[in-house]
Order: sequence, then structure tokens, then C-alpha cells
Amino acid sequence: MRQRCLDRAGARFLLKADIDQFYPTIYTHSIPWALHGKEIAKSNRMGRLRSKSGLFGNDLDSLVRNCQDDQTKGIPISPDTSFIIGEVILSACDTEFARRVPNVRGFRIYDDYELVFDNLGPAEAALSVLQSVLAGFELSLNPRKTGIVQLPQSHEEEFVQDLRQLRLSSGKKGQEDDIVAYFDSVFSLARKFPTEPVVAYGIGRFKNQGVHEANWELLSALLLEAALFEPGCIAAAATLLDAAHARGLEVRLDLARRTIESLIVRHAPSGHGSEVAWALWLAMRLEQPLSDDAIKKLSSVEDSFVALLALNAEANGLCKTGLDTSRWEGRLRQPELYGDQWLLAYEAPKGGWLKPSAGCGYVEDDEAFGYLSENGVHFYEPVEAAVKAPPELEVPVGETRLVTSEAGSQDALVSSLLQTPWGDYW
Repeated sequence: MRQRCLDRAGARFLLKADIDQFYPTIYTHSIPWALHGKEIAKSNRMGRLRSKSGLFGNDLDSLVRNCQDDQTKGIPISPDTSFIIGEVILSACDTEFARRVPNVRGFRIYDDYELVFDNLGPAEAALSVLQSVLAGFELSLNPRKTGIVQLPQSHEEEFVQDLRQLRLSSGKKGQEDDIVAYFDSVFSLARKFPTEPVVAYGIGRFKNQGVHEANWELLSALLLEAALFEPGCIAAAATLLDAAHARGLEVRLDLARRTIESLIVRHAPSGHGSEVAWALWLAMRLEQPLSDDAIKKLSSVEDSFVALLALNAEANGLCKTGLDTSRWEGRLRQPELYGDQWLLAYEAPKGGWLKPSAGCGYVEDDEAFGYLSENGVHFYEPVEAAVKAPPELEVPVGETRLVTSEAGSQDALVSSLLQTPWGDYW
């Protein structure tokens, strides 16, 4: 924020640009283009794994494609490897853009650009150059989120400004009222700005916000309400609830069970794997049994990770009526190791959760997956084996004992690493 203010000082126009569906549209061949130069990469398509004169970037290109049925368009969203690959490509774009538009002020955060100019003409010319540079890497800008506006402009989104102004009292009763008012504002702003991550931002505040032990029952109910209001926030809500429960704070387990049920029943038939996966994770962390309806819905899901979580939950005694695993058992064959259900085919028999009709030898007999199995490689860790929540942190405020969770240091580190400043700050 400080750098944004410094950059805009003395400027009259702001160019904001967003790459359209960045990760799903990355052309894997652009990885060696970014690392070695387009002409060099096109003239040498060998990798270092096959030839000493090959290019490391070609190996990365090949390995990424191997993870997605040899497709050249798109890379997985969210893994740290994808952040690095995306940054490699966009750093190459930055270098070329800065060469063609010297002394530009501004910055890029992930796939969003903010550049400032003294006059409209140079801003329009820079936009044209940016489009050209990105096109050279098979990328394009999102026209709905790209444009030039006259300064001054707000330095923060309106909903961020509104939520920042809300404070929680230190007294128990005052804080209780403030928490309710805070979530009322979050839900109201979410409806006002339906395309913005309002609820996720609102929940994120409680990673570092001290909350009275007596108010956790109320907060847990509101976090669960938020997870249903915007299912994409279930991850943030679930991790907070898990940390609170592990510390012995009051979390309404009946309300959690009801929310978990609703998320699974609503999203499993639609194939919304993320929402269902986090609901299952929370069920296991809070040791909440699943209803017959939820178990039935889970049995029809075609998602390896959801299937493994469901099998994990059943092994933990949370599926009283038992899962119908016939659909998943049909995936326990050697050819499936190279299909979209490879994770299930590899992990389910190794975890002892499913037994293939012909035995699990198909994993050991496969050259690639047999090597992984022999060396003890796993891609799924049972939820009960995961690291427990961090120890309780006490923050004294007067005579009131507050409880807070640890700050997301890893998120801050990743964010700082992936921010590429411009001009004097590059």
C-alpha cells in the first residue's frame, strides 16, 4: 500500500490490467521460452534429462504436460510449483515490457498490473505494448478488468475500507455485539460487491484478531454461516474452527455438523470437489459423523481427493451406514494410474481402504508408480496424521484474557516473493 501511494504521487493516469484466466491459459511451451528465449527454445526442443545439450525449460514443459495427459494448455491452480512457473513466465514478460517501456512506475502482483503515467498517450501506448508482450507468450488481458483511469483513485477497494473501520471491543459484551455487527457488514458488502472476495477478506481478519473465549460459540456460528453464504470460504472458516476446537474453545459442534451436511448434500451432486473436500476435512477434524444422505451423495462423486477423504472418514468411523465404493473400485486398475483418477488408483489400495479384485500388484508392477511405491512416496496424508493446530497464544489486554491464532507467515512469505516491483524498485 505504501509503495502504491508513492508510485501514484505526481502521476495523472493509472493503467490497471489483469491477465485473463492466467493459470488455465498458460501454454506449457512458453516455460522454456521464458527461461531460454523463444528462438533458442524453438531451435532446441531437447531436455537436459535426455541430452547434455538440452534445455532445462524443456524438461519443465514435459513434466508439467505429463501431469495433465500431455495437454499444452493450462497448469494446475494453487500448487506452489504453479506459482513458481507462473512467476517465471511473467518475469520474462516484465523484462521485455520494461525494455520496451523504460522508466515505467508501478508494480505487478501475481497476474495483476498497476502502472502510472503522467499523460494519457504514454498510458495507451504502454497498454498496447503490454498486450503485445503477453501475446508473445500466448496470454491475453481480461477486457473487463483492464483499463486506464484518471487519478486520484482509491488506494483500497471500497469494501476493504469499510471493514477496516470496524473495531472489536475488548470487553466481552461489547465484543459480542461488535462481532455480530461485523458479520452483518461483511454479508451486506458481499451482496453489494458480488465479484469481490469480501467474505474471504472478512474471515481472514480473525487469523490475528483476539477473541474472548466466551465469544467463540457465537463466532463459530457466524463462521459456519459465512461458509454457507460463500462456499469458497469454507477453507478459511474450517481452519479457524479446527484451530479453536483443538485449543479447547467452544465450537458449536451441532451447528458444524449441520453445515457440513448441507455443504456435502448441496455440492457433491454438482461435482464441486473443493467445497466437499473441505467439508469432509472439517468433519474428521471435529469428529462429526456423516448422515445417510451425505454418505449416499459422496458415493457418487468422481473426484479422487474427495473419494480418499470419504474413505478416510469411513475408516475413522464417521460413515455408519457405509460407503458404496463400487464406482471407485472400478478405478483400481493399472491403466487408471495414467488417467484422471490416478490419485485414487495409487493411494486407495496403499492406504488399505480399498482392495482391488486382482490385488494391488498393479501399482508395484508399474515402472513409474512402482518406483514411487518402493520409495514410500505418498500424495495423500490421512487427516488424523496431520499436524495439530499451533499452540495457544495468549494476548493480555488489561485484565481480559484473549485468544488469537498464529499469523499466516507462509502466506506473507509467498506474497512477498511473488511481487515484482518496477522501475527503481525492480
